[in-house]
Amino acid sequence: MTRVYFIRHAEAEGNLYRRMQGHYDGHLTDNGRRQLEFLEKRFKNIRIDAVYSSDLRRAIETAAAIHVPKGLPLHTDPRLREFYFGIVEDMPWGNAGYEFPDQIRYFNEQPHLFRLDGAETIFSVQRRMREAVDEIVAANPGKTAAVVTHGSALRALLADLLGVPAEKSGSLGHSENTAVSCVELDGGSINLIYKNDAGHLPEDMRTLAKQSWWKPGQLEKELNIRFTPMDPDECRRLYIEWRLDAWRHIYNTEDGCDPEAFWEEAVHLSRRRPERLQLCSFMDEPAGVLQLDEDRYGGVTAGHISFCYLTPKYRFRHLGVQLIGEAVSRFRREGRKALRLCVAYENLSAIRFYEKNGFRQVGERSGCFGMLKLMEKEI
Repeated sequence: MTRVYFIRHAEAEGNLYRRMQGHYDGHLTDNGRRQLEFLEKRFKNIRIDAVYSSDLRRAIETAAAIHVPKGLPLHTDPRLREFYFGIVEDMPWGNAGYEFPDQIRYFNEQPHLFRLDGAETIFSVQRRMREAVDEIVAANPGKTAAVVTHGSALRALLADLLGVPAEKSGSLGHSENTAVSCVELDGGSINLIYKNDAGHLPEDMRTLAKQSWWKPGQLEKELNIRFTPMDPDECRRLYIEWRLDAWRHIYNTEDGCDPEAFWEEAVHLSRRRPERLQLCSFMDEPAGVLQLDEDRYGGVTAGHISFCYLTPKYRFRHLGVQLIGEAVSRFRREGRKALRLCVAYENLSAIRFYEKNGFRQVGERSGCFGMLKLMEKEI
């Protein structure tokens, strides 16, 4: 008999930024790294003979919490990866849900029906996962192995191991980041000890517990931002209104604000590269804007966020991080190593938000009403 602990990776960027995180090789978040401390404690007194993980960064970093303290080597296997999402890989959940609402609902609730161009099906994922696990079991008879993998791939695997038909695999539910499932395998005999247990995590560190998309009937109610290029010919009024509102929010006056100059700069960026000026929407309702500039203050190594705005209706609802995620994704594709932005010293809530999400002050720049903090986040 071989005992296998299956572990979902710690919180990663896709979980926080609400993106279709399949084979996209993103980083763990700060909260994810804190989760690893508790995962390590959970396994401190559990004998583990071998540790395996998918070859994606978020799984490898999670596996380190187990194999490093125990002095064991790590065996990586691409067959333990998450689903590949094809045409929606690294797409914001808001865009994917808007463009393919039925398929995204299928993925969450009825994965046997999930079909998108270039994406894996539950059946192909089950085949490769089961093949990898069978080899792990064969290599560790009578021993205990830890396998770090991914949430949806693990759900598919558990359905296969337990004989749950693919059309009912949604009943197995979703697992919290770093949740552990324990299975004993002996030839054709399979014994589930427990599944999806995250008892080692404090409540305030849990990711899934703070979200509702995984609950039946709640996917459409989850606030996932959709990003689309802002049409300069149609959005002038909105943009100017939002610039003035942001200025008033910071300085309690419109004095010193030149919204037309801001608009001209935005149009220049948009004409050159439309993706630099993104309208943020919840379904079809405008909710804000994300303006990016590859040149200002960063040279070739950093991308700059020149305007990051949500309307009052959508503020303080944990949505701003999705705008950061969009900027990270776009600039990372271009080989940028950091994000930069300027924020007024008076804008204390924004400073707290940026610091919470990994930005630190690296300098100052002059603004209309005094000096601005120049902040940077490595990506």
